[in-house]
Amino acid sequence: MTRKAALAAALASFIGAVAALPTSANYTEVHPIVAPTAYPDVEETWTDPWRCATEDPMTYLSVPMPTGALGEAYNSFGSSLIQTCLTSGTYDYPCAFPDKSRWCGFTTAVPASLLPDYTAYARNCSSWWAANSASVIRIAEECPVMWYQASNFGVLGGAIYLNHTLINAECYAEANPTGIQSAPTWPTATPGQGATSGPNPASTSTTTRPAQTSGIPSSGE
Repeated sequence: MTRKAALAAALASFIGAVAALPTSANYTEVHPIVAPTAYPDVEETWTDPWRCATEDPMTYLSVPMPTGALGEAYNSFGSSLIQTCLTSGTYDYPCAFPDKSRWCGFTTAVPASLLPDYTAYARNCSSWWAANSASVIRIAEECPVMWYQASNFGVLGGAIYLNHTLINAECYAEANPTGIQSAPTWPTATPGQGATSGPNPASTSTTTRPAQTSGIPSSGE
């Protein structure tokens, strides 16, 4: 699927999601666009249109992050997902980013005491994606060189953290189909760079990664 075709499919999914499934973030096709792991194909120019100079991609790389005990548990879980890659001695760094369904299994692995923090974090991801997805996809599509450089080098781990945000937004949406946030429906995660890196834990516990859809407590619990 070409970049433009992928964008068209993503936008169609977004419109359908807003109308019918408010909390859906559908991560499958949008992921390659908003979390690129390779320099974009911009033909012979290798530059973006002049209007991209008026955009500020950094605005959209400040995403919700799991912190404190939740962040530590989340990072530990992420490491377990790529353990085979890390110990094989034959992998190409970085390891492929684990599939969304595996990340959504976090809720079955995290201590019950951290589930409220995780639910709050996943809800924040859903809210953030609902509010910023249209702008993120537009800039990533119209200014691919700028977006690639900003998400991979402008903010260290930016593409990875954004990837986590999309995943958790969708996991939350699947667990809370009648939630109040309107988030886009995007394609699923495509294995890519960044699996070895995760959000850095901070001093306060506020978030974690989604688990299997049935494992995330609903917003009413």
